[in-house]
This record gives sequence, structure tokens and C-alpha cells, in this order.
Amino acid sequence: AGVGLEFSIDGVNDVIGSTIRSDRTGAAYHQSALTFATRRANRSGLVDAARIGSNGDISFYENTGTTPKFYWDSSAEYLGVGTTTPSQKIEARSDTLAVIRVRSDAGSITDFGSDATGTYWRNFTPASNTYRWLQNDGTESMRISSSGAVGIGTSVPTANLEITSASNPEISIASTAGATS
Repeated sequence: AGVGLEFSIDGVNDVIGSTIRSDRTGAAYHQSALTFATRRANRSGLVDAARIGSNGDISFYENTGTTPKFYWDSSAEYLGVGTTTPSQKIEARSDTLAVIRVRSDAGSITDFGSDATGTYWRNFTPASNTYRWLQNDGTESMRISSSGAVGIGTSVPTANLEITSASNPEISIASTAGATS
């Protein structure tokens, strides 16, 4: 039970509205908060849309109003997508595939992702129709051209597979027992 103010988005109270509730108490809330709620489409009640805690944390909820999916931890200054306990400046979590995508107006795409099989960092540039995978130090380690040629150590592969090295180019094939050839 709390003190609240209800107002309508479109000027008609019985259509879709929003509610601001403060000083909300109960098992799920241990301190004062400002909660923005929206009326359910079937007018059966309100669901939380966003909540600002007294400590400055901000949560944006999914469509049922029960699970925060976008969260700002104000004390750590961390942003969580799919988590309310981010451990880095920006953390995205998913029980399937977590991807952060950066896209330019020109259409270039860079994806940073992780799933059960591992992590990747890929880039697509439409002007040259190329994909790139980058190493952690920011230098290109492999490129797949628009014709499907793979270049390792070169950004312009001239064969189906081209490996280029300034010092000592080599291919190593190792078994799980440690033998190399």
C-alpha cells in the first residue's frame, strides 16, 4: 500500500494509463522507490514498467512487469541487460545467446557475442562485402573476402586459404596427446 498519483497518457482514464507509486512497501520492496506502471491491455490491472530505487538504481521491466531486463546499478555505475547484478561497466546476459551489436548509419556491423560454445567478435562492412574477426589487441587476424577466400595474416587473400607471416609462416596440427607435425 502506498501513496500514488494516477494520470492518463491520452486524456481518458479508462484507456491506457500510467501510474506513479512511491513509498511502496511489502516483501518485494525493502525501501522507498518511484515506480512507473502501465495499465494492462485488457484493463485487468497495472504492471511495473520502470522503477527508480531510493539508492538511484533504475530497472526497466519486461511486459509482465515482474522481471527487470535493463538495469542501472548507480553505486557501481554498471549497466546490466538481462541481469540485475552486472559485474562489468556493461554486461549482457542471456540463457541462449548474448550479443551486443554496434551498427553504423552506413550499415557496418560489429557483434560481440557469447553462447554455450564460446565467444566471438565479428565485423561486416557492406561497402567491401567483407567479414573480419579481430584479436583482442585490435589487429585483424583473419578475413573472409566476398568471394569466400580466407586470409590469415593478410587482408587481401589471393587463394582459397592464404597464410602470410612476416617472419616464419607455419602450420601446426596438434593432437590432444600433444604430438605436433
